[in-house]
Amino acid sequence: GEAHEEVVALDADLAVSTQSMKFGKRFPERFFNVGTAEANMMSMSCGLAVTGKVPYASTFAIFATARTVSSSGN
Repeated sequence: GEAHEEVVALDADLAVSTQSMKFGKRFPERFFNVGTAEANMMSMSCGLAVTGKVPYASTFAIFATARTVSSSGN
């Protein structure tokens, strides 16, 4: 975070468990807690990347994959 101002972190309400809170405490203006909205977090990450940011989306693997599958009806 110090060396690269374009780095941002997104978290799905698991900052304590994923340890992304460490980044959030040091760089609160570049930390986004999106709540339990993993699919939206992934979309936000894509949008941030398009604008030149380097997003790190943080959640548990099961939530990152299951939410997108269940929303498509599979």
